[in-house]
Amino acid sequence: MSTLSVRIIACAVLASAIIIVAVVALSFSPSQNLNAPSPTPTPAPTAPNMFEVDLVYAYVGKVNVTEHSHFGMDVHNANLYPALIYINYTYLGIPNNEACDAKFEGYLVELASDTGRTTEYTSYHGVGFNESFYTWSAMPEANEVIIGFSSAMGESSLGRVTDSGSFTSGESSLGLWTDGSPTSVTLTLRRLGWWTVKDGSITSSDSPQRDEVLLQVQLETFADGFLYNKMVPQNQMTGMDPFNPPI
Repeated sequence: MSTLSVRIIACAVLASAIIIVAVVALSFSPSQNLNAPSPTPTPAPTAPNMFEVDLVYAYVGKVNVTEHSHFGMDVHNANLYPALIYINYTYLGIPNNEACDAKFEGYLVELASDTGRTTEYTSYHGVGFNESFYTWSAMPEANEVIIGFSSAMGESSLGRVTDSGSFTSGESSLGLWTDGSPTSVTLTLRRLGWWTVKDGSITSSDSPQRDEVLLQVQLETFADGFLYNKMVPQNQMTGMDPFNPPI
């Protein structure tokens, strides 16, 4: 056998040995676990929330019956047991980063009594980045739509949700009192989603966590209804009209 043939055979044997060693090392590598579960996929990012919200006042109860004439027609309170709710909104965004004319974030307020009766209110709180925009006639339906302009990050504003000023020519509703007088009322707040306004066009998107409870409180008995209060000083509550708190 020639010297060249010996060298070729020796190289082939050496290469086979290297491959065997590599396979054995991989099979017994402590960093590999063939039975380990696959990594959980990272959840897709959700739309950023516009506001941090805080309930500061809520009252639901009997309102004084008010009848008056409107264009010759007698009207009275649409709900004899309406609600008045104040929410503090703290803006989390950066106005200069917004490419739209205005953006609104929506909330669902649910009041539930121990009689099983519930009422719901929807509120959209927004920020305008272009004061010349006008699309109010095309806004989706909601109980309250509130907007400020060019809010700075961390800036807070107060929003009000109520049906105490609604009137009807038909029969008044009894609201939470429809099935009898409740002994407890619970308020729950959830985030619904967003409206975005750009060049007169409105797009909407639901919150992926729209069923998530942002806050839930039980109201306390007060006057002819139920109250939650972090807004009115205690010394100003005596004799206070709960539908007209001093703010």
